[in-house]
Amino acid sequence: MEQKELQEKIELYKQLEEYLQSLATQQALISQRLKEIEATEQSIENMQQVFHATLGSGVFLKVERKDNKYMVAIARDLLIEMDENEIKEFLKEKKEKLSSTLEQINQEIQAIRYQMEEIAKEVNKALGAK
Repeated sequence: MEQKELQEKIELYKQLEEYLQSLATQQALISQRLKEIEATEQSIENMQQVFHATLGSGVFLKVERKDNKYMVAIARDLLIEMDENEIKEFLKEKKEKLSSTLEQINQEIQAIRYQMEEIAKEVNKALGAK
């Protein structure tokens, strides 16, 4: 393997390593988001008629539910009202989309790791031959 080709392989390896790190970050964020959705689903299931909502700094507000309506942020500054069945479906769809994305990322991570292993073998072989 020529020196130029060897340098290109090493550079490609470094680029793949950086990309792998960004995928791992995305993977962690999506996993965290899935956990948040599961916690929200659990909270909805366990919702009491009267409960305490945290306002922060150890301050709580006693809340009494009058109906099964929830306000849901569907965009940064956009809230819509949903009933319990609608919110459950909404969360289910979000989980499915995130799980699908997570699976794609996992597959891509595997493919990149394989590619990196192959490049490492080629580089080590070329360096051993010198």
